[in-house]
Amino acid sequence: MRHMFLILAIMLTMPVTQRPITAQSPEILIGVPVQGELSETADTQSWEFTADTSGFHAFLVNRLDGTLDPTIAIIDADDEVVGDNDDRLPELVYDAGVTVEMDAGETYTVEVGRFDGSGRYQLWAIPAYQRVWEDEGFSGDVTRWAEGRFAYAEDNRLILETEPEFSIFVHPDGSIPLQNFYLQAEFEWQSSLSDVAATTGIMFHVDDDGTRRPPGYYFLITPDGTWSFLVRSSDEFTVITEPTEADVLTDERISLGVWVNNATYRFYANGELLGEVTDSTFNQGLWGLHIRGALENARVAVDDLLLTVPDSDIPDFPQSIENWSSVQPNDIILELQAILPAGGERRYFLPDLNYDVAPLQSRIFDVNPPDPTYINVVIGTDAYVINGDNAACGVNLRYLDEANQMVAYVDGDGGASLIYNKGGRLLRNTYDYFEEVDEPLAGDRHRMLVIALNDVTALYVDGQLFTVEYTPPIEGSVGITLFNYSTSPAACGYENYWIWR
Repeated sequence: MRHMFLILAIMLTMPVTQRPITAQSPEILIGVPVQGELSETADTQSWEFTADTSGFHAFLVNRLDGTLDPTIAIIDADDEVVGDNDDRLPELVYDAGVTVEMDAGETYTVEVGRFDGSGRYQLWAIPAYQRVWEDEGFSGDVTRWAEGRFAYAEDNRLILETEPEFSIFVHPDGSIPLQNFYLQAEFEWQSSLSDVAATTGIMFHVDDDGTRRPPGYYFLITPDGTWSFLVRSSDEFTVITEPTEADVLTDERISLGVWVNNATYRFYANGELLGEVTDSTFNQGLWGLHIRGALENARVAVDDLLLTVPDSDIPDFPQSIENWSSVQPNDIILELQAILPAGGERRYFLPDLNYDVAPLQSRIFDVNPPDPTYINVVIGTDAYVINGDNAACGVNLRYLDEANQMVAYVDGDGGASLIYNKGGRLLRNTYDYFEEVDEPLAGDRHRMLVIALNDVTALYVDGQLFTVEYTPPIEGSVGITLFNYSTSPAACGYENYWIWR
C-alpha cells in the first residue's frame, strides 16, 4: 500500500512546464514575478527592489523544479540584513518568504539562496501579506474555474470570453469570503482592442447573488489603457475612481494587483501603484475575475494568479488525546477546546456503515449530513478493513471533486495518510505507520480524528497526532473514501462517524 501511494504522489507532483518569466534587469517590481536558477556553482542570486510606499512588503520564493530548498534575505543600503527566512512555515511550507517594513524610495537587495539542492525558483514582491492561499498557473485541472463556455483553459492560461453587453464574474468553486488580502493576476487582451469600452479586471468583496453583475467592488481596465474603480450596490454602480489613463496599461501583458487592508485599497499594474482609495460599502466577500464586452466579443487570457492573506497563528495541536477512546464526542472535543472555535456542536452521527469497492478501484460515498458544505470541521470515525489485501478506509472533506479534496485514511498494513489534492495536483501526501497504543479498539478498528481549521489540518490516529499539514481552505462537502489496489474486491467498515462544527 505504501508504495502505491508513493508512486501516485510522484506521478502527480512531477514539475509542469511553465511559461518562463524573465526580468530585463535585476530590478523586481510589485506583482511581477521573476524566475531564477540556483545550483552548487551558483549559490545565490540578487535582485534589487525599490519601495514605492512606506510600510510592509512581502517577498515569496517558490521552488519550480529540481531539489531546490530556497532561502531569502533582504539587505538594506547599509548592507544590513533586515529580514531573512528559510522555511515560510516551518514543518509545513519549505518555500521561503519574509515580510519587511520599508521606507518609500529606498532600494533594497533581495538575495535568493539555497539551503540545499538545485533548481529553478520564482520570486514575487507583493504588499504586506505572505500567507499564500492561491497560487494558480492554470496548467492543471481548472474545473474549479469552469463557467460554461465563458471560462476555459487554453495554452496553460485561463481564457475568459463573453459577448457584447454581457458581463461575467468568475470565481473558483469553494472560495470563501475574505476581508483583508492581496490578489494579483496577469491579463492579456485576446480580442480586438478597438472595443475601447470593453472591461476586464478583478472583483472583490462580492456578494454572489447569481447575477452577471453582482454587488461588490470592481477594479477594471480597458483596451485603450484606462483603469477605474466602481462599487455596485442596490442594483446601481457608483464610480469611485473615474477612468484614468496609465501608460503601463497599454503593455501587452498587464499584471493587476489589489491590496485590501480594512477599508483601504491600493491598485497596481506591472509594479506601478495606480492609486489608493478608501471606501466602506463592503467589508468582506468573495473575489474573482471580470470580463465584459461592449460592442464586440471580448476575450482575455489570465495567468499567474496569486492570493495571499495576513498571517495567523498555527494551533498548538497536542501530541496525544487522553480521552480518544471515549464513545462520547463531547469528551474528545472538551479536551481540544483550547484550539477549537467556541460554540461548536455535534452536527451529525452515524453508528454503523459498510461499503464495498471493486478491484483496482477507488470509491467516494456521500454521508448526507444536514450541512452540505464545510470549511472548518472536526470528523471522527472508527475505520477498519473488512476484507481486502491492499485496501484503505478513509474520510474526505472539503470535497469539490476528485481533483479538489482532502482525504485521511488508515489501511490494513498499519499505515495512515493525509492527502491534499488541488487542481489535480497532489500537494500533500503524508504516509507513515501509526503508533501502536496500549489499549487499542477491538476488531482491528482505528479511530481517526481529522481537524480542519482555516489553513491547517491535523490527523490523529488512535489518539496520537499523526501529522499536521498546510491546506489553504475551500468550502466543500464531506464523505467516505475507499481505495482498493488489489485484484480482489474489498470492503471497509465505519462505526461512530460524527461531525463537529
